[in-house]
Amino acid sequence: MEKGKRHFAGRMTFGVLIICAGITLLLNTVGYLDWCVWDTLWRFWPVLLITAGINVIFERTALWPVVFISPLIIAGIFWFVIIGYEASGDSGNFILGNASLARKQIESEFIISGYEDEEIELVHLEINGTAGEIEIEPGANESAGDIVYITSLTRGYVPKVEDKIEGNILNVIIPEEKYAGVFGRGGHEYSIELSTDYPYNIEINTGAGNISLDLAELEVEGIEINSGAASVMLVAPSRCESGCSIELNSGASEIKIGVPKGVSVGVDSTGLGSIEVGELEKSDGRYVNPDEEGEAGFKVDIEVNSAIGSINLYAYDEEDTSDISESEENGDVDNDAQDDEVENAQDDENAETENDSA
Repeated sequence: MEKGKRHFAGRMTFGVLIICAGITLLLNTVGYLDWCVWDTLWRFWPVLLITAGINVIFERTALWPVVFISPLIIAGIFWFVIIGYEASGDSGNFILGNASLARKQIESEFIISGYEDEEIELVHLEINGTAGEIEIEPGANESAGDIVYITSLTRGYVPKVEDKIEGNILNVIIPEEKYAGVFGRGGHEYSIELSTDYPYNIEINTGAGNISLDLAELEVEGIEINSGAASVMLVAPSRCESGCSIELNSGASEIKIGVPKGVSVGVDSTGLGSIEVGELEKSDGRYVNPDEEGEAGFKVDIEVNSAIGSINLYAYDEEDTSDISESEENGDVDNDAQDDEVENAQDDENAETENDSA
């Protein structure tokens, strides 16, 4: 009887570990707990060695009830990491503090400024990270001397941003964080605004996610995107002395590229996907969106290496978009006026009917 209890105590440790891991996975899949929690749990892997040692030492001795401490330790670690974040606050407690980071979304802000114009001939922007969303557009506060303005919403850690001058090139780099979403989606979001005063070279290395680049007003020499299965929304740049080259390397992807006025695009695709072209002219194997004078002197060359995906090129015209918006607003006003006229006419008919009856 006592021997059976001893074996039960040893098996109980493994059983509690399986149950706690299953509960954590369930909370992950239903969206209550982010997958980054496993980064924190993994830091406590030496606890498994401690509990195994307790079982080996005490299971066959008269002190075998000590083995019941092992499942309590396992359950306690999961409890503190998963539930303890609510009590973490600013206490600085190591376990609770890390548990809080495993689920908490952290907002951060970075401003790259303080450089003289003559120091910089090119800005190299490099983004490395896990799955998430990346948005790049013009909008940095140029009057304050800002070159790059980054806001981030990350889970489980605060990203680092490195900036340094090498020659006349300003390198702005977001390095990959070791513990940022090892087991899957990280849910990280980056919003990056760039000054229109400098030429750029952009490199993005990330997992699956959504990438949106609005570069129509920016001077961009080159773009390289290396990602997993991703959705890429890109408005090509329209000014740079030497033109622009874009390289897209990804898994199954949906790629949508807007071509501004005055730009011609050449596409080299090695994947199995299809290329769809909107209202663009074709000339010498290139897709052209001519300006008001019928010219498209700025060249953008795009190389797409995607296993399976679709490429959609369309004519991008910001002015036409605003015109459409204005016409829709005017249309709404006109429709309202027409509705008022119809209601007034019906009221007049009803009044005449009442007079005839009288």
